Amino acid sequence: MTTAHLALLLAVLAAAGCSRNDDKAAAPAAGAEASSARSEAAPEAGGAPRPLRAGLWKTTAGTPSGEQSTTQCIGEGHDPAAEAAKAAPCGKPEVTPVIDGFTIELTCRKDAITYSLAGVVKGDFQTRTTTDLEMKVQAYGASKVMRLHSQSVYIGPCEPKGENKAETAPAPKT
Repeated sequence: MTTAHLALLLAVLAAAGCSRNDDKAAAPAAGAEASSARSEAAPEAGGAPRPLRAGLWKTTAGTPSGEQSTTQCIGEGHDPAAEAAKAAPCGKPEVTPVIDGFTIELTCRKDAITYSLAGVVKGDFQTRTTTDLEMKVQAYGASKVMRLHSQSVYIGPCEPKGENKAETAPAPKT
């Protein structure tokens, strides 16, 4: 796997953490009101990470081999966390919410190789996110550290099917 591919994988893994739906709080009880301003604000520490807004997102990542950009259409109900978990070399990342984003950590071992990933993803998740990650790979007495900084920006609604030149992430089947 090249450094550029690994960097984009890390960016997808980080973005996936903010799109998890499995740890969201249940809906308020009947008759209970939630402040709409509060529901639009960033989660409080200990709250669930917010999902990315559905639509077209452009991610630009600075890597050791130069700047890499990708555009992806994120659909309603799409759970890229499942895809990222499949792409991770081993283990499942631990996602910890903070006021304006979340931290992500993963340490695992596979085939005599130890992988350590740590980073933070911040933003409003409606118009932008910023990701800073560090991955350390150790194998056979050698180690390599890779740092990734990426920014994702919401571009707008996805183009109608067949006209979109961006990679499209389908919604899960129910």
